[in-house]
Amino acid sequence: MGTMNRRRRKRQHERRRAHGRSPDVPRHVLTQEHYPKVGKAHIVPATYQRNFAVAQMVSVHVKGKRGCFPMHVTNAGTKGPFYRRSRPDGTSSDDFEATLHAVESVGGPVLRQVSTGEPLTFERKEALTPFMAVQMIRGPAYFDHHRKLIEDFMNEELTATGLRPGVLEQVGGDMDVARERVIAAFQSRTQALFSMTAVSTKVSAVLGSMRWQLLRFEGAVLAYSDQPVVRWPMGSNACTELPSAPTFGPLEALEIAVPVAPHLALLMTWADKPDAELPVKAPAEFAEGLNAMVTAQAAGQWMHKPGVEPVRAQGTIRPLSERFERGYDSSVAPGARRRAHASRAINKVRNRRFMNDIKVATITKR
Repeated sequence: MGTMNRRRRKRQHERRRAHGRSPDVPRHVLTQEHYPKVGKAHIVPATYQRNFAVAQMVSVHVKGKRGCFPMHVTNAGTKGPFYRRSRPDGTSSDDFEATLHAVESVGGPVLRQVSTGEPLTFERKEALTPFMAVQMIRGPAYFDHHRKLIEDFMNEELTATGLRPGVLEQVGGDMDVARERVIAAFQSRTQALFSMTAVSTKVSAVLGSMRWQLLRFEGAVLAYSDQPVVRWPMGSNACTELPSAPTFGPLEALEIAVPVAPHLALLMTWADKPDAELPVKAPAEFAEGLNAMVTAQAAGQWMHKPGVEPVRAQGTIRPLSERFERGYDSSVAPGARRRAHASRAINKVRNRRFMNDIKVATITKR
């Protein structure tokens, strides 16, 4: 198992305390006063979509409607100014778009290298992990999930003693009104976006600890969507009802799969084996199950390479790991060393808002 240099981390925290800084702050902070205005926010990045495009065009299906139509990657998978927020002074800002762009600028080119046949080295995995983590939670489903979590927690757990002094007085002692105000504050766009970036770092630590391998299919058989990361829940060996939205919590996943090109998918599991640098051949029928899952959980659109209509499975779907990870299933995954390492690392930082160092599990010998 590979671990971060503990002495270096300790010295880093000591320097921060000496300068009056909390260790729970981001190391890199965007300091621009103004950011370019983004009218069309990509829920799934254009740099990812170009792996499926022909002359920058992809075929787009609108969820719930028949047929497809061509669309440029600059317009596909967008949702208005989705990541825009209001600053305390009332001005609007697309600063979180700049954060996403920083991740895309590193991961996008590496994703292209892998899709064109370059091996999945540790360095490439390192560059792709934050990209995949952000992609897992940057869609509308995560923001709906965040909103519901806040609402449920506040309605069940928030009491008068948990309020800041003076809050209850401002609303005339009405606890229901006070609770509504607190919920609204935590559900603000700024808080949701901070949650997206903070959680994505912790998700990176989990995904980076999983075993990665690429599945190579013959021909352009894979589809993608505006929410393309598929999480297969632990303890489930078959799916008879397709998900209408993505689910989260990668520690509790049996596997995570992502289409990365029309002929290539990434499979992540807790199998205690080294990552596979070279892809394995995969029969077309396994693409059909992934296509069904990816398109079912789309927020609004699903897409594919022009000229080829991907087949989607009907009926029961089984996890990809059943075929591509011999000896691995829901009885093995919970006790995997990779998963135990990731769980310990995340538990240590679960109350921290920011993580500047990520500890991942790596296995170098069979």
